[in-house]
Amino acid sequence: MTYLERLANYSVVFALIFSPFWFHNLWGVNLGIQDIFLLVAFCALFVVSGEFPITPDRQSFLAIIVFLLSVAASVVVSNVSLDSLLGLFQYILIFIVTIPTAITVFRNEKYRYIGIMGLWLSLNLMLIWAAYESLSIERLRWVALLFSNQNQLFWLISSATILNMGILSDSTKDRLLRVLSAGLVPIGIYMVIGGKTLSAILALGIGAWILGCYLSRHKPVVLRAYLLVSIFMCLIGVVFVALQWEWVYIQGSLGARFRQYSIALQSGTLHQPFGIGLDAQIPLRGGFIENISIHNFFLAYYLEIGFIGALSFTFILLQWCRSVLIPGLSASHLRTSEVSILAIFAAGIVIMLVQPVPVNRYWWLIFSLSWGIVMPSI
Repeated sequence: MTYLERLANYSVVFALIFSPFWFHNLWGVNLGIQDIFLLVAFCALFVVSGEFPITPDRQSFLAIIVFLLSVAASVVVSNVSLDSLLGLFQYILIFIVTIPTAITVFRNEKYRYIGIMGLWLSLNLMLIWAAYESLSIERLRWVALLFSNQNQLFWLISSATILNMGILSDSTKDRLLRVLSAGLVPIGIYMVIGGKTLSAILALGIGAWILGCYLSRHKPVVLRAYLLVSIFMCLIGVVFVALQWEWVYIQGSLGARFRQYSIALQSGTLHQPFGIGLDAQIPLRGGFIENISIHNFFLAYYLEIGFIGALSFTFILLQWCRSVLIPGLSASHLRTSEVSILAIFAAGIVIMLVQPVPVNRYWWLIFSLSWGIVMPSI
């Protein structure tokens, strides 16, 4: 292995390790420390191979091209602004640099292992830091504000807890590592539930459920019982929502969300096929202009870049489910620590349904790592 190859591999690993600390940015959300590592890796791989890294499969590649063209078209036809150009630049960083480069590196089992262990360390450092600061509500609020709002901090704590669950149930891992993970799981659960961030609680539940499915996959009786219990718990959840609708309505900010969705559908329909543009302001009746964040990935893209762009992004996620999540859950050779990475991104998709689309590189490095896990190793 040449010096440039090692440089590329370790640059991607460092990007993954630093990605949870996305408040250390050089230029807002548009350029962070991890992006420097990723750009170095991208250039190094190009110099070594003479080719640009490519996306995992043809279907994803086509969907990414359509999505980027939709973003570019929306920028051109709308009033071009610095924010919209930076938004386009950010998506190029994600889909042209981050994902192909990281997948190329994480197909190597050695660097995949180092990446997962490094991620375990960084996420749990954040979990311990947040747990310590939670002794003072004001200090915990200060930590949450580093991530713009408390939601993002508790998403990371959910991720840490899911990864700890995966390592705890991974018999190939060192006993000390599993003991440490066992001690951190209840702390993570307490922090997530105590934080009262419904999207983080939902993400943790989804991640734990996926790990449970994988652990019971080879035991038909256990799997059937697990699925029956899951259905029963879902029914209980529906009954709870029906009986406590007012509480759910307030805690979930459903009134604000329904208003967002209505605005996105109405204004987005009027501005097809290219939308109103990235980060554009929305014209409302009465002549007012409002800058609003849509807490649903499809409606957000439907409004900003049009139906085709929203559909292509949806296809990228569905293709991940088809080519990564489903094969991963049916595979017999994956470790539960690796399956936990799949569970984290699956939880991320659930978050995208009720929150703004995450553009932080953390989520897309997890996306890339999960592809590397299920693809043949090199």
